[in-house]
Amino acid sequence: MPSSAGGSSEVPLSPPGAMSQRTDLPTQGAMPMPDAAYGEQQEFMDIQGGAPMAGAAPVGMFDPTMQPDVPVTSGANYGAGPGLDAVQTPDMMKADVQLIAQYLPALERVEKREDTPESFRKFVRYIRGLA
Repeated sequence: MPSSAGGSSEVPLSPPGAMSQRTDLPTQGAMPMPDAAYGEQQEFMDIQGGAPMAGAAPVGMFDPTMQPDVPVTSGANYGAGPGLDAVQTPDMMKADVQLIAQYLPALERVEKREDTPESFRKFVRYIRGLA
């Protein structure tokens, strides 16, 4: 077995791809797709089941930062980093969805075309589900 950089303990390496055995990343369960067409929900869940999805790892108050290049004051209107205007709030997202939703009739016409990519169809269903 290869040894770690410190040389004090041996850690087996995991191969990449389908044979990967990573256990150091937290995971979250699969999330359903809103307004899925017949059969799409199962396909969507199968895709998510192909690899563990990253979850929010609990971080203690005195643990080292997970983002060393981001200033503590990032997102505040003082100190280093971008200000409050760089933070996307739920109200801003709702406004974006409402803005996009006004174009739903045109998006739905494109969605019904034979040559429309499936990813675009899923996007339209996603917006329709949020609107």
